[in-house]
Amino acid sequence: MITALVTVRQSYLDSQLQSFVDSEMSSIYVSKQSVDRNQRKISLFVVGSQVSSQEKQRLKKTAAELSFDGLQT
Repeated sequence: MITALVTVRQSYLDSQLQSFVDSEMSSIYVSKQSVDRNQRKISLFVVGSQVSSQEKQRLKKTAAELSFDGLQT
């Protein structure tokens, strides 16, 4: 059974992820994004050029500084 609290938390994380993508990845086309609290994972599917490992590390650091702390990217 999904409780209202779980739904609100998921909605909050989805909103935070959208804000993160909009502000930190504005030059990258993200075709799909999701947050899985159970697996503690953020998934981003990008289209176009490959994201460099330096950029991935920067994004992981920025995500950790936000409310995504503890989630894998």
